Amino acid sequence: MGIALDEMETTISFSRTGAHAEVWTCDTTMYTRFDKLCKESPAMYTCTEEARNRNGELLSKTYRIADKSLLSFKPKKRKVVLTEEERAERAKRFEKVRNG
Repeated sequence: MGIALDEMETTISFSRTGAHAEVWTCDTTMYTRFDKLCKESPAMYTCTEEARNRNGELLSKTYRIADKSLLSFKPKKRKVVLTEEERAERAKRFEKVRNG
């Protein structure tokens, strides 16, 4: 029996003065992302704990990020609305850069 999608959570913990961060998650998408990071950069990302139920099904994982500066909280992308004049100006600049 899996966890319902609306109950899948991820918690990130770090202190202001500490160097590392911990991520606890019961979200299968996050498992996949962090497991991939652990394989690619084992010095930076480590799975420190797996919680399982009595049937052996995976419930959650805890990861350690050695350098908390690897965390990123990006603002939502905003759409830039340009006038025709601004669009033409940018096109001229890009063309100039492209052609040297």
